[in-house]
Amino acid sequence: MDPDAGSSSPSSPRSWPAWVEQVRGSPGALVALAIAGVAVVFVGAFVVSRRSEHVVPIEARMPSADAVELPPVTSGEIHVHVAGAVVTPGLYRVRVGARVAEVVEAAGGFAADART
Repeated sequence: MDPDAGSSSPSSPRSWPAWVEQVRGSPGALVALAIAGVAVVFVGAFVVSRRSEHVVPIEARMPSADAVELPPVTSGEIHVHVAGAVVTPGLYRVRVGARVAEVVEAAGGFAADART
């Protein structure tokens, strides 16, 4: 029984197609194959770069300021989410125009580990 009969290692002549064996034995064929490979890479890069020239840019259109007119908010209350180094983080209702210090005070003030 032949010990190499079931072998599929690359060093075995039986595992390579005939054209590969011919290229392996001829330095000129190796150079021609390398040149063909480089040409394929350049042609592929050229085709890919040409496609990017035909891309149509997407335009973002913002509605004009005249499209929706809202009245200014001058009175009432707003909800403010307070997080971070405060005693009691959470959602607080404060008057319109409230300062940050007022919101921090509503959250119980700064925590002991706050960097102020």
